[in-house]
Amino acid sequence: EDFIRSLELSYNNNIVETPLTKEEFDANNFHNWEAKNDIEKYLERLLLDELGQFTCIKDLVELFKVSKTMWYDALDEGKIMYFTISSRKIIITRSLLPFLREALSMQD
Repeated sequence: EDFIRSLELSYNNNIVETPLTKEEFDANNFHNWEAKNDIEKYLERLLLDELGQFTCIKDLVELFKVSKTMWYDALDEGKIMYFTISSRKIIITRSLLPFLREALSMQD
């Protein structure tokens, strides 16, 4: 966790033409990555145990048994944080929690 916090991920100094709503901002705000209840704590431990701090689409497909198209769509929509090395997208595992939280809330 300290390693991720110490990373200086890119900053966007350009003015955002269409500001995000509070809901959009909260969806993947770095400070929103913490588990909020026992279910999320369990899920966070499971993700970190199974995937480690960083993961890739292939590992997510194997773990969740969901098509890679859904994961790529989530990356393209900015719902999951990742960085690119060469042509490979490296996903920060902790950034999955807000995405999964949103998916669980949609089932209600």
